[in-house]
Amino acid sequence: MEILSLINKAGSQRVVTQKIMMFIMVQRLNESPNGIVDDEVMECIDTVNRTQRLFLDWSGKSGAVADAVYKVQAAWLEFVLAYKMKDADKLADLNAAAALEMDKLVRTLINQNSPQHIANKLYEKTFRELDGLDVLGAFRS
Repeated sequence: MEILSLINKAGSQRVVTQKIMMFIMVQRLNESPNGIVDDEVMECIDTVNRTQRLFLDWSGKSGAVADAVYKVQAAWLEFVLAYKMKDADKLADLNAAAALEMDKLVRTLINQNSPQHIANKLYEKTFRELDGLDVLGAFRS
């Protein structure tokens, strides 16, 4: 999957969390039957869960992107648990915390794939490969 597609998916997760909050507010205002809202919310939760698995698989489960994904998952699971426990007092704060971690994931994806970051990695790799070689020795002969 291309990085731009991943960045788009990471950003869209935030939209999904806002959609969930809208459904919850509609439910709290008793403007929609509970079953319909619960189905919509669970569909949104499944979407975010699938996207998180995609990011984790893409990241190789290690590195800066994986660390950001794990932080999103921790915040997200707290939000989902509060929803399932019907703890409305915590939902807005937990939604904001999850959205903040999602924003950090987007920034990490961008930073890890910026031209400067890639150039730095190539530079580091080149010098690691040269480490231990007597490069200047070839010029001394």
